[in-house]
Amino acid sequence: MWYNSSAVKKLAEKNTRTPSKSDQILWFSILAVSLLLNAFFLINKKSKAGEVLAGVSGQTFRWQDVSRENQLNLKKLDGVYYSLLKSEADRWAEKLLLSKEAAARGISAEEILKIEVKDKVPQPSPEEVNAVYAHSPPADAKPFPQVLKDIEADIFYQRVVEAEKNYRKTLFAKYGVQFKLKPPA
Repeated sequence: MWYNSSAVKKLAEKNTRTPSKSDQILWFSILAVSLLLNAFFLINKKSKAGEVLAGVSGQTFRWQDVSRENQLNLKKLDGVYYSLLKSEADRWAEKLLLSKEAAARGISAEEILKIEVKDKVPQPSPEEVNAVYAHSPPADAKPFPQVLKDIEADIFYQRVVEAEKNYRKTLFAKYGVQFKLKPPA
């Protein structure tokens, strides 16, 4: 398994909410895609071990016969496979932990994010906004009053994204989340 199954079981036992139909369909879809990718990945790994990929009239085609370019493309797929599964595992764990935190506090997951992230992110200072405007390309130069709100919103959004990432790390550490999926070689 690519996650800490004992921690997940403990969280699942305490989470008594019945998933909605759309949640069930979403997780079934994720599971199906993961299984298909896993099957491809395992077949691909076996092929790399020297297994015959094709045969015609006693002649065989093996991994070493695959062109160098296609070998590199297949190795890139290993990276795509890893990234997809890691991303899904991250989202799954984050959703589960936010639900756990929300249940413990008696509030919604959205409210947790508001309290722990958005309310703690400072608004950009006038100096920061001016610095961004001063470093904007002259070709796109619009009068400062026209872009003031956009610049403030962009700076604030970047801060919220960083704060959410940090809060996610805090939750993962608090609950001892472990990812067992190994990156491709």
